[in-house]
Amino acid sequence: MFLLIVNQSNAASTQVNWHNTTGTEVRDLNGTLLTSGTDNADDGAILQLGYYTMATTLNPFAGLWVPLSGEGSGNSFYSTVGDKALPDGRFDIGLSFFTSTANLPTAGTPLAFRFYDSTSLAAATYFNAVSNTTGTWNWATPSNLNPTINISLSDPGIVLQDGPTSAFRTTIPIPEPNCILLGFLSLGALVVRRRLN
Repeated sequence: MFLLIVNQSNAASTQVNWHNTTGTEVRDLNGTLLTSGTDNADDGAILQLGYYTMATTLNPFAGLWVPLSGEGSGNSFYSTVGDKALPDGRFDIGLSFFTSTANLPTAGTPLAFRFYDSTSLAAATYFNAVSNTTGTWNWATPSNLNPTINISLSDPGIVLQDGPTSAFRTTIPIPEPNCILLGFLSLGALVVRRRLN
């Protein structure tokens, strides 16, 4: 058997550092801080860094959600609340994305992240998403210049998918309304197709 080890230390990459601070902790629908889990890594409330397929700087939540990290993503990057021994509601994550990373967005796409009210997607009942309208969270394609994108919940231009009154709380029910609509549309198309046959 032949084992190929690839050294990615000199590879083209994009570094994304995302964190929050005291005063911008993520919470559930009732305002309770999302769990940081145990002292083990990756067992706090689910976080996903990603983007929406039709996102623009003016409308960063347009289209379908594509996670780049966390449970449900096409990559092995874990991201949860509380890693690095942070308390409930807090996170500080750094991820390196390479040209081989799955599902990368096109240059200039606004990044966003989602936070969920559980330590697994299957058990989650609510989520919310955060992005930015200033362009500072926009994706930069991996290159040998190794661009870095710094994301903080204290940045100017922060927007929440469920609006400003959702204030870093999980307020959007799962399944998402657009997923339910897509399901009904798919079912309707199947019924019409069968009737035509």
